[in-house]
Amino acid sequence: MNKGKKMRKRNILWLLSMILLMIGLGGCDSAKPVVDINPTLQESEVPSAEPSLLEQLEKKAEKGDGDALATLGYLYYTGENVDADLTRAVDYLEQAVNAGAGNSGEIMTLLGNLYLNGTLPVDEAKAFSWYKRGAEAGNATAKQMLGRCYRQGIGVEADPEQAVKWYKEAVADEDALAMQELSYLYLTGEGVEQNTEEALSLLSDAAYGGDVTAMVAMAKFYYVGEYLEKDFSKAAMWYERAANQGNPEAMYWIGCMYYNAEGVEGSYTLAAKWLRSALEAGYEDASVWVRTLEAAGF
Repeated sequence: MNKGKKMRKRNILWLLSMILLMIGLGGCDSAKPVVDINPTLQESEVPSAEPSLLEQLEKKAEKGDGDALATLGYLYYTGENVDADLTRAVDYLEQAVNAGAGNSGEIMTLLGNLYLNGTLPVDEAKAFSWYKRGAEAGNATAKQMLGRCYRQGIGVEADPEQAVKWYKEAVADEDALAMQELSYLYLTGEGVEQNTEEALSLLSDAAYGGDVTAMVAMAKFYYVGEYLEKDFSKAAMWYERAANQGNPEAMYWIGCMYYNAEGVEGSYTLAAKWLRSALEAGYEDASVWVRTLEAAGF
């Protein structure tokens, strides 16, 4: 499982534990303030979906408890100590939204993802609808995805100005992916007046915010001197950061930079490490370099 998937699973598990505590089924005083919950909760500490707990949740769900419905939905979605059942998960999650679950914005966004990424039969109109509801509920990821829907015409007629509107809302919530995608619109003048300075500012913020695509873009601009003054050391910095996040293209380029001593101290050992990693990740351009380094004993 890659780092992104692990993080998404950890976030879902933490959210589950939070909901359980909120509805008084987490083995502690339900009156305990939510702010006391440990955000670094380990997976082994997440309350198990034991039969007795499931029965309590189901009883609460039957009475229309939104948080119980949400918890059951996440349990059946993740398959945590129950048999995963996507149909039941979606049913519970949709009921949770209608019952006013405390985390409705996150649920709406998840449902949008499920209808768009093929986990459910792809339905762009439903995905757009859920993203719109999630965005209107204040969820930053839903705002970013709604911007993408308007930009690319996913489930709705393309509307660059609406895309800019929702991207800006997500940027205000410090969503790094929205920063990266909005930077492209400022760079091209799509739906907004072209503004290279604003584009680069957003792209830099996105890169520092952890968006790997933005890191690679910054590296390219510094490497070739496009939009930014050529600077191999800064290019190497961004390529290496992106490579450490598992980006194959960045692995390839930082490997080449170590090989050629561009912006970094030359190192065939590090070049071999990164180029081999790029090749193993499916970046075929690295194959010639790997063979050359292996022939030289690296």
